[in-house]
Formats: sequence, C-alpha cells, structure tokens
Amino acid sequence: MKRLFRFFAPAALVLFAPAALAQGHLGPPPGGPGGHGGPGGPGEMGHYLMLLHNLSLTAAQQDSLRSLVDAQRSQVGPLLDALRTGHDNLNAKLYAAGSGPSLSELTSETSQLSQLHAQIDVSELQTLLKIRALLTSDQLSQLSSLHHQLESLRQQTDALLKPPSATPAP
Repeated sequence: MKRLFRFFAPAALVLFAPAALAQGHLGPPPGGPGGHGGPGGPGEMGHYLMLLHNLSLTAAQQDSLRSLVDAQRSQVGPLLDALRTGHDNLNAKLYAAGSGPSLSELTSETSQLSQLHAQIDVSELQTLLKIRALLTSDQLSQLSSLHHQLESLRQQTDALLKPPSATPAP
C-alpha cells in the first residue's frame, strides 16, 4: 500500500491541491520519511485528507477537522521522533565498519520500532474515525465513491505497468 501511495500521492496532490487551496481547505500533512501521516509523510491519513478536499465541508466541519488533525499531529510527533531515532540507531549499527551486529542483537530494537509503528497506526485510525464521524451520510457516500474510483485507477495502472509475461522460446 505504501508503494502504491507513493506513486499516486504526487498525482493526487497535483490534481487536488490547487482546488483545495482555492477553497481554503486543509492541505495534506507535511511529507518526509516514514510513510505515515503528519511529519512522517502522507500515509492513510494524508490519503483520507486529500479525498476530503472534494467534499463540500461546512466551515464548522473544517474547523473540527483542523482541530482533530492538529491534535493528532501533536500526539504523533514525539512517536515519529522516537521512530526516526530508532531507525538512525539501527542504521548506525548496520552500516558500521567491522563484522556488524547479529540478528539477535537487533531484535530488541526492531521490536521497539514495530511498537512505535503500531502506536502511530492506532493514533491515525482513531483520528480517521473521528473525522469520519464529522461527515454527513451524503459526504460519506461521496467519499466512498471517490475511494472506489481511485482504487479502480490503481488497478488499471497496475495492469498497465505490469511487466510482460515471459514468452516461451519457440
């Protein structure tokens, strides 16, 4: 999913950002390494927010959305910092000169990184559920339709970019 989103995110930003900025909607979370919403880059949260740009949100919904996103970013910020530090420490060990660490020496660190990823994912899902609760049934229908259209485009793109099958030699 992350690989797919990295492909579609720039196209979606080009398509939706001008209209969103003109309407005064929120932009996607800031990008960067990590593949998560907020400072880590657009993940599912960023994808969801981009889709919301096509909905006619009321001023009250936009204000609530901003509050939820700001709260989520402040909650996830320290987790992303810890994740970056953990990845830096892991990379320092992996790329150090000499014989290098064993798998058993890195198990604790990778376990901590997995826990941080899980905490970030749960925080993101909680926020997405709160955002979803702000939407009317019509807006939820529009959101569903947009998601299905993008999924169809993704499948078409995958089919177009799929490497050709190896043809048997005559």
